[in-house]
Amino acid sequence: MKPTVRNRCLLSLLVLALGGLFACVSGSKLRADVEVLKRDIAKARESGAYKCAPRDLALAESNTQFAEDELDQGDWLRASEHVKVAISSIKRAIEDSKDCGPKKVLIKEPPKVVAIAKTDKDGDGIFDVDDQCPDVPGLPEYQGCPPPDTDGDGLIDPEDKCPKDPGPKENQGCPVLDRDKDGIPDVEDECPDDPGPPETKGCPDRDKDTVPDKDDACPDDPGKVELKGCPDRDGDGIIDKDDACPDEPGPAMYQGCPDRDGDGIIDKEDKCPDEPGPPDSPQGKGCPRKFSLVKVNREKKQIEIKEKIYFAYNKWDILPKSFGLLNQVAQVLKDYPSMKISIEGHTDSDGPDAYNQMLSEKRAGSVKDYLIKQGIEEERLQSMGFGESKPIASNRTPRGKEANRRVEFRIVSE
Repeated sequence: MKPTVRNRCLLSLLVLALGGLFACVSGSKLRADVEVLKRDIAKARESGAYKCAPRDLALAESNTQFAEDELDQGDWLRASEHVKVAISSIKRAIEDSKDCGPKKVLIKEPPKVVAIAKTDKDGDGIFDVDDQCPDVPGLPEYQGCPPPDTDGDGLIDPEDKCPKDPGPKENQGCPVLDRDKDGIPDVEDECPDDPGPPETKGCPDRDKDTVPDKDDACPDDPGKVELKGCPDRDGDGIIDKDDACPDEPGPAMYQGCPDRDGDGIIDKEDKCPDEPGPPDSPQGKGCPRKFSLVKVNREKKQIEIKEKIYFAYNKWDILPKSFGLLNQVAQVLKDYPSMKISIEGHTDSDGPDAYNQMLSEKRAGSVKDYLIKQGIEEERLQSMGFGESKPIASNRTPRGKEANRRVEFRIVSE
């Protein structure tokens, strides 16, 4: 064999020997690292890393196991990589779980208390150390002493209504005083210097209506308690001295005077007290105004009109010849300011139903708009159309159709 070839063989054998030796040394070092890791993992678990650093703990455990498996298979290079990951993971786990582990608590024994016996010689439930009268039974509010009797009348102060003035037991320890000599002791007398009956607790009552003079707005005229002792002959809740009609019941808004027809004019000033009317009626104050074209029919709840309301043919424009009639309707509403009405339009049966319905609604709306322009509040007016649905005559004759084409005014409320 040539020298060169021999040298190469020797060199290869040397490299293999050194590689094997290095592998043995590295494997031993890695196995030692794995054992250290196992101990660190156990300590981390005791410190609570499974709660505070579960991810890093799991990485350390798994990579330690992987390193062991790789070493058993002779792959120390891959085992080394797992060891590195396990070391860095366990370091973080230990760092993050420093304050996570169980705490040691030092429990001190409580000091021993020495009980000192307390005595209660007088048996009143108050220990002698706190009892101002330890030999005589008493009450807690008097620090263990019996209640005093300041005025010496035989009644202890808690039961004595006059603890500083002696008096008989039947008078609750108060002296029997009656300065006004009305038979009512001063302690019970609300007016101890003015004689009065028991009904008014010793206070005078000149008109004998059971309302004491001091509370009586009419002390010389007997009256009702609820009216502060003032009379009310007509029983309308308004005392006679404030009642403009003391013998006829009426509301307070009219100073106790009646208004039978409710037109806001009291009966004694109303020329027609049983028929509502405006104050400026030509027929007299409070009398219904007479109109030439309209009439208020309260029985039928209608404002009746004596002629038709005329509109342009097949339209809802009101013709001027109906303005006078509508002005009288507006005047009725002004005379009765609380009246509310419904304006209702109707047609005959000529033409389609839908068209007739629309036409009746439009015509009723036009009348409503006209009344608003005459100064009638919109909230007092409502308008609606019924088309041909409510005829009052036959639609077979021209006269019947004429009657059915109409606008009506129904009184809703007054």
